[in-house]
Amino acid sequence: MDKPLKSRQRGIQSVEVGFRLIRALEVAPGKLSLKALAEAADMPTSSAHLYLVSYCRLGLAVQDPITLRYGLGPYAVQLGLAGLRHLEVTDVARGYLEELQADIPLAVYLSIWGNMGPTIVLKLDGSFQSPLSVRVGYVSPLLSTATGAVYLTYMPEHEIKRVLERELIERGGQDVDLEAIRKRVRETGVGISIGQMNEGYAAVSAPVLNHDDRLAGSITALGPHSLVDRSPNGSLTRSLRQTAARIASALGQRKE
Repeated sequence: MDKPLKSRQRGIQSVEVGFRLIRALEVAPGKLSLKALAEAADMPTSSAHLYLVSYCRLGLAVQDPITLRYGLGPYAVQLGLAGLRHLEVTDVARGYLEELQADIPLAVYLSIWGNMGPTIVLKLDGSFQSPLSVRVGYVSPLLSTATGAVYLTYMPEHEIKRVLERELIERGGQDVDLEAIRKRVRETGVGISIGQMNEGYAAVSAPVLNHDDRLAGSITALGPHSLVDRSPNGSLTRSLRQTAARIASALGQRKE
C-alpha cells in the first residue's frame, strides 16, 4: 500500500523544527524568555536563539528591549490576517454587508476568530464620519464589547478558554457574570455594548453560523450611542439579525 503523500514527500527538517518556536509563541499568554521558549519548543537554548535571531530579522518575532522576552512580530500578524481573509465567510459576507451599510449611517464590520480573539477582517465605513476608527486587524475583547459577547456565547468554551482567562486576569479578579452575558445574547440574538470600550459609543453584534451551526463570524454595527438603536426588537437589531441569517444561508446553514 502506498504511503500517504505527506509521508512520501521530502521536507526541510530545520524548517519544521524552527516552526515549533512559532507555535510556542502563538499559544503563549504573553512574551516569553528564551529559556521558556526553548523548553516549550523542546530544543536547546542555543538553537532556539539562532532561530529567533532570524525570525526577528524577518518580522516573525520581536524581542522586548527591556525584558528581552520574545513575542510574535508584525509579519506574523500580517500572515494571520492574510489567512483570515482567505476564508470563505469573508468573501460571502462582503456583498451582504455592503447592502446593510447602505441602509444605515454606521460603520459595519465582520469579525472572525483569530489566535488572539475576535479579529476584524472586513470593515465598511458609514456615511456618518466618526472620529473613532476601528481598523482591520483589531481584536475585540470578549468581556467589554458587543462582538466579544457574541463569541463568549457561541464559541465552544475550550476554544476561548485561553483568551478568556487572560482577560479575567487583566481585570484583576473583578467579578464578571459570564452566564448573565450569555443569557442576554441568547434571549435577544445579539450582543450589545454601551460605552464599555469608548465613552459615547455603542455597538450591536449578531452571530453568523455556518453549515453545522458553529459560529463562523459576527457582524457588528458601531457608532455614537445616539445613532445606535439598541432595542432588542429595534430596526438595527432586526437588520443585523437578518443580514447574519442571509450570510449563514449562503454558507449552507441548515434550515429547521
